[in-house]
Amino acid sequence: LGLLIDYKKTNESVTIDCNSPNWGKSSWKSESGYYCDYSISDGPSISSQSSKPVRGIGGSMARFTIASDHLYVLNQAMMKIFDVRNPKQPIPKNEIQVQSGIETLFPYKDNLFIGSNTGMLIYSIKTPDKPIQLSVFQHARACDPVFVNNDIAYVTLHDGTECAGFQNQLEVYDVKDLTSPKLIKIYPMQHPHGLSIDENTLYLCEGKHGLKSFSIKDLSKIDLNKIATFNGFNAYDVIALPKDYAINGKKIVMVIGTDGFYQYDADDAQNLKKLSFIPIVKK
Repeated sequence: LGLLIDYKKTNESVTIDCNSPNWGKSSWKSESGYYCDYSISDGPSISSQSSKPVRGIGGSMARFTIASDHLYVLNQAMMKIFDVRNPKQPIPKNEIQVQSGIETLFPYKDNLFIGSNTGMLIYSIKTPDKPIQLSVFQHARACDPVFVNNDIAYVTLHDGTECAGFQNQLEVYDVKDLTSPKLIKIYPMQHPHGLSIDENTLYLCEGKHGLKSFSIKDLSKIDLNKIATFNGFNAYDVIALPKDYAINGKKIVMVIGTDGFYQYDADDAQNLKKLSFIPIVKK
């Protein structure tokens, strides 16, 4: 997995066989260079001149995100907003008061889901530089990352931090009506932190208890459908990369732990295969 730092837009056309591993991807690397296909409507955009809005990929514990060509940053009780259509010259656009205790930020469609130590807040960003609060769902005081997929929000609460909470649980909400989220079910957990989803698989960090995977085909029985537990490290946050970011056709799951950064081949959610590890060196 690499980082794009420059590109050249050309009129070159490339024909891809439908059996190619690059079929359907928004970008890919070949022997002759790195290609981006702007004809794919759902792929990530990297050109500031493209009509497609840029979105970022981040973990559920993140305090900033990119959506609709704008960077959103949580700062204490404020959210700061920057226009990043020209990455070399970000433009400050707005600051809005949210509430104290805001912690995490997750984009979904034209909305932002903000996790706080007292609840989940939902903002519309149909006008990107002027977010509008749609709803607030209160819960007991605890730290609160959020992940949203297919109009379902997954929220984890854990104890043992400055949030002063005592719950360790996974909460599942129906957010089809953004103005009125509905609680589906609460699942007790050991010490849940960050989470991510790949199709019907939920990856959940459980702190010193490692990383767990669950099937979410039946939202009423997530606890009965655990796929696997991966021990041996303290898991803090996880990102299951979208299929557009597959490496050699393989699904990738990235995990940050207290000791470093892990990458896994996740083609089989029951048997993750470690690809690499970057240690965190404490000085």
